[in-house]
Amino acid sequence: MHNFKMDLLYHKANFDLRPKVSYKLKEYIEDFFVKALFTEKKIIVNSKFSTLLQVSFFIDKKEEYIVCLPCTVYKDMNIKAFPIMVSYIDKFHESKNVNLDFANMLFDVVSEFLLSNYKKIKFEDLKSLREEIDKDYLSKIIYPAPFNEQCFIGDDNMNDKKKYLD
Repeated sequence: MHNFKMDLLYHKANFDLRPKVSYKLKEYIEDFFVKALFTEKKIIVNSKFSTLLQVSFFIDKKEEYIVCLPCTVYKDMNIKAFPIMVSYIDKFHESKNVNLDFANMLFDVVSEFLLSNYKKIKFEDLKSLREEIDKDYLSKIIYPAPFNEQCFIGDDNMNDKKKYLD
Protein backbone atom coordinates (compact mmCIF):
# COMPACT_ATOMS: atom_id res chain seq x y z
CA MET A 1 0.00 0.00 0.00
CA HIS A 2 1.40 3.36 -0.93
CA ASN A 3 0.58 6.73 0.57
CA PHE A 4 -1.15 8.33 -2.42
CA LYS A 5 -4.82 8.13 -3.38
CA MET A 6 -7.43 10.19 -5.19
CA ASP A 7 -11.12 10.50 -4.40
CA LEU A 8 -13.22 11.49 -7.41
CA LEU A 9 -16.35 13.51 -6.76
CA TYR A 10 -19.12 14.76 -9.03
CA HIS A 11 -21.96 17.03 -8.03
CA LYS A 12 -25.31 15.23 -8.16
CA ALA A 13 -26.50 17.68 -10.82
CA ASN A 14 -23.80 16.30 -13.15
CA PHE A 15 -24.36 12.64 -12.33
CA ASP A 16 -25.75 11.74 -15.76
CA LEU A 17 -23.07 13.77 -17.54
CA ARG A 18 -20.02 12.27 -15.89
CA PRO A 19 -17.97 9.82 -17.93
CA LYS A 20 -18.78 6.22 -16.99
CA VAL A 21 -15.13 5.27 -16.44
CA SER A 22 -13.77 2.44 -14.35
CA TYR A 23 -11.96 2.94 -11.05
CA LYS A 24 -9.08 1.13 -12.80
CA LEU A 25 -8.17 4.39 -14.57
CA LYS A 26 -7.78 6.19 -11.26
CA GLU A 27 -5.78 3.35 -9.77
CA TYR A 28 -3.54 3.26 -12.84
CA ILE A 29 -2.73 6.99 -12.55
CA GLU A 30 -2.09 6.66 -8.79
CA ASP A 31 0.28 3.73 -9.29
CA PHE A 32 1.88 5.35 -12.33
CA PHE A 33 2.95 8.43 -10.36
CA VAL A 34 4.15 6.39 -7.40
CA LYS A 35 6.33 4.16 -9.58
CA ALA A 36 7.45 6.68 -12.20
CA LEU A 37 8.04 9.79 -10.09
CA PHE A 38 7.37 9.72 -6.33
CA THR A 39 9.82 6.95 -5.54
CA GLU A 40 12.60 8.55 -7.61
CA LYS A 41 12.02 12.05 -6.21
CA LYS A 42 11.51 10.69 -2.67
CA ILE A 43 8.21 12.46 -2.15
CA ILE A 44 4.89 11.25 -0.73
CA VAL A 45 5.69 7.51 -0.61
CA ASN A 46 7.92 7.67 2.49
CA SER A 47 5.86 10.21 4.41
CA LYS A 48 4.23 9.31 7.71
CA PHE A 49 1.10 10.95 6.27
CA SER A 50 -0.97 9.58 3.41
CA THR A 51 -1.72 12.08 0.66
CA LEU A 52 -5.32 12.19 -0.51
CA LEU A 53 -6.38 14.30 -3.49
CA GLN A 54 -10.07 15.12 -3.18
CA VAL A 55 -10.88 15.88 -6.81
CA SER A 56 -14.23 17.59 -7.43
CA PHE A 57 -15.34 17.83 -11.06
CA PHE A 58 -17.57 20.57 -12.45
CA ILE A 59 -18.83 21.02 -15.97
CA ASP A 60 -18.39 24.54 -17.29
CA LYS A 61 -19.53 25.69 -20.72
CA LYS A 62 -16.83 28.38 -21.00
CA GLU A 63 -13.48 27.29 -19.59
CA GLU A 64 -11.37 24.53 -18.15
CA TYR A 65 -9.26 24.98 -15.05
CA ILE A 66 -7.68 23.16 -12.13
CA VAL A 67 -7.54 24.86 -8.73
CA CYS A 68 -5.58 23.38 -5.83
CA LEU A 69 -6.96 24.49 -2.48
CA PRO A 70 -5.11 24.50 0.86
CA CYS A 71 -4.43 21.19 2.53
CA THR A 72 -6.33 19.89 5.55
CA VAL A 73 -4.35 17.67 7.92
CA TYR A 74 -6.15 14.92 9.80
CA LYS A 75 -3.50 14.03 12.38
CA ASP A 76 -5.60 11.31 14.02
CA MET A 77 -5.78 9.46 10.68
CA ASN A 78 -2.33 10.51 9.35
CA ILE A 79 -3.89 12.00 6.22
CA LYS A 80 -3.14 15.20 4.34
CA ALA A 81 -6.18 15.94 2.20
CA PHE A 82 -5.83 18.31 -0.75
CA PRO A 83 -9.11 19.55 -2.25
CA ILE A 84 -8.81 20.15 -5.99
CA MET A 85 -11.50 21.69 -8.17
CA VAL A 86 -11.57 20.73 -11.83
CA SER A 87 -13.78 22.51 -14.31
CA TYR A 88 -14.00 21.14 -17.80
CA ILE A 89 -16.08 21.60 -20.89
CA ASP A 90 -18.14 18.46 -21.43
CA LYS A 91 -15.77 16.83 -23.90
CA PHE A 92 -16.36 13.19 -23.07
CA HIS A 93 -19.56 12.77 -25.09
CA GLU A 94 -17.60 13.54 -28.26
CA SER A 95 -14.41 11.70 -27.32
CA LYS A 96 -13.07 8.84 -29.43
CA ASN A 97 -11.29 7.37 -26.39
CA VAL A 98 -12.94 8.44 -23.13
CA ASN A 99 -10.62 6.30 -21.00
CA LEU A 100 -7.50 7.94 -22.39
CA ASP A 101 -8.99 11.44 -22.22
CA PHE A 102 -10.10 10.93 -18.62
CA ALA A 103 -6.71 9.48 -17.63
CA ASN A 104 -5.02 12.50 -19.22
CA MET A 105 -7.28 14.78 -17.20
CA LEU A 106 -6.29 12.92 -14.01
CA PHE A 107 -2.64 13.23 -15.06
CA ASP A 108 -3.15 17.00 -15.40
CA VAL A 109 -4.77 17.13 -11.95
CA VAL A 110 -1.88 15.31 -10.29
CA SER A 111 0.62 17.42 -12.26
CA GLU A 112 -0.97 20.67 -11.09
CA PHE A 113 -0.99 19.40 -7.51
CA LEU A 114 2.71 18.49 -7.74
CA LEU A 115 3.78 21.76 -9.34
CA SER A 116 1.86 23.67 -6.66
CA ASN A 117 3.25 21.73 -3.70
CA TYR A 118 6.69 20.29 -4.53
CA LYS A 119 9.65 22.38 -5.62
CA LYS A 120 11.49 19.20 -6.68
CA ILE A 121 8.99 18.70 -9.50
CA LYS A 122 9.51 20.63 -12.71
CA PHE A 123 7.18 21.03 -15.67
CA GLU A 124 9.74 19.32 -17.91
CA ASP A 125 9.66 16.20 -15.68
CA LEU A 126 5.92 15.92 -16.11
CA LYS A 127 5.93 16.64 -19.84
CA SER A 128 8.25 13.72 -20.57
CA LEU A 129 6.44 11.52 -18.06
CA ARG A 130 3.13 11.87 -19.93
CA GLU A 131 4.66 9.98 -22.85
CA GLU A 132 5.14 6.92 -20.62
CA ILE A 133 1.42 6.41 -19.96
CA ASP A 134 0.34 2.98 -21.20
CA LYS A 135 -2.27 4.04 -23.74
CA ASP A 136 -2.90 0.45 -24.86
CA TYR A 137 -3.76 -0.67 -21.34
CA LEU A 138 -6.06 2.30 -20.73
CA SER A 139 -7.81 1.75 -24.06
CA LYS A 140 -8.55 -1.88 -23.17
CA ILE A 141 -10.42 -1.04 -19.96
CA ILE A 142 -14.14 -1.50 -20.55
CA TYR A 143 -16.04 1.68 -21.37
CA PRO A 144 -18.66 2.46 -20.33
CA ALA A 145 -17.80 0.72 -17.11
CA PRO A 146 -20.57 -1.03 -15.19
CA PHE A 147 -21.89 1.14 -12.38
CA ASN A 148 -20.31 -1.07 -9.70
CA GLU A 149 -16.86 -0.39 -11.23
CA GLN A 150 -17.17 3.39 -11.43
CA CYS A 151 -16.57 4.11 -7.73
CA PHE A 152 -16.94 7.85 -7.55
CA ILE A 153 -17.41 9.17 -4.05
CA GLY A 154 -21.11 9.29 -3.33
CA ASP A 155 -21.95 6.20 -5.36
CA ASP A 156 -23.65 3.38 -3.52
CA ASN A 157 -21.01 0.91 -4.72
CA MET A 158 -18.19 1.92 -2.37
CA ASN A 159 -18.16 -1.28 -0.32
CA ASP A 160 -14.79 -2.43 -1.64
CA LYS A 161 -12.43 -0.71 0.80
CA LYS A 162 -9.26 -1.73 -1.07
CA LYS A 163 -9.83 1.12 -3.50
CA TYR A 164 -9.53 3.78 -0.83
CA LEU A 165 -7.13 4.85 1.87
CA ASP A 166 -6.97 2.48 4.81
